[in-house]
Amino acid sequence: MFALKKLAGPLVLIAAAVILAACAPAATPTADPAEIRTQVAGTVQAGLTQTAAAKPTSTPTNTPEPTATPTLTTPTSNVTNTPAVTTTATKQAAPDLAEVIGVSASATFSAGQDFSVTWTVKNTGNNTWKANYLVRCYTTAYCFNGQTISFGKEVKPGETIDLTIQLKAPSTAGDHNTLWVLTNADGTNFGRGLSYNFKVSGAAAPTATTAPTAEPTATGTTAP
Repeated sequence: MFALKKLAGPLVLIAAAVILAACAPAATPTADPAEIRTQVAGTVQAGLTQTAAAKPTSTPTNTPEPTATPTLTTPTSNVTNTPAVTTTATKQAAPDLAEVIGVSASATFSAGQDFSVTWTVKNTGNNTWKANYLVRCYTTAYCFNGQTISFGKEVKPGETIDLTIQLKAPSTAGDHNTLWVLTNADGTNFGRGLSYNFKVSGAAAPTATTAPTAEPTATGTTAP
């Protein structure tokens, strides 16, 4: 609307010029109406173009908003894990166990006669008997010249071993008893002992008193 008002003045002037030209003397050439319309249209178009060019052009500019990048913080722990202390209980070794399952020897001997006694012994415990285990006399009164011997081999649980002692019959006629003990590598006696009763013959021999049978304990008296 503003642009049309602004162009009204020039249009009036053009219209007046057209009228005056029409009233002029015949000697003056008359303008072609079609040409006039073309000029008017061009003037109007030029005015509209100038008006449109005079308007400010506003082009909005999009300003990007800053994007916040979160910072991840790894938490740290000042706690030090202390490993648990493992205690190992000291296991006490199982005792040696033995059982006499047989004995072989003659029942009667002459005074001073050499003879042997063999005991068959079974390992009834959980320990393996070592070759350095011993057979020892319980006390001097029961040795009859016999000597300490070693097992000479290992004996596993459940196995048996034959242990033989060489003896000499006493000069005194009558009933006698010999007693021996089993001793492990630590010097501890175990089992019920190796006992054997025998007789010494002799017509003139007085009545003999049989010696009592002693049963040594696992920590019995160590033989000399």
